[in-house]
Amino acid sequence: MFEDKSVSKISGFPFGKEIYDKQVKDRIDLMVHNVVNFPEYIDYVGSSFIQGFISEILEQINSKDKLLDQVIFKSANKFVEDKIYRDIHMWMD
Repeated sequence: MFEDKSVSKISGFPFGKEIYDKQVKDRIDLMVHNVVNFPEYIDYVGSSFIQGFISEILEQINSKDKLLDQVIFKSANKFVEDKIYRDIHMWMD
């Protein structure tokens, strides 16, 4: 997902949007289930990164429930995976 493996913490709305645009946008199909895998070397994902990453998806579906039904976020680091879901729930409630 990320070219520079020395980067372990990711944040920022613009960076989240950039990663989505470059690496996910052309691969995602919101009519089926999708899995987004965060590499194991990522040990922190800022809420602003997630907001940028999912912003275009939400423009298309406009629903937290549908987002969570159609996109599964995975990480070998349980803290990262749990934080992504906490941020989505907090940001969208």
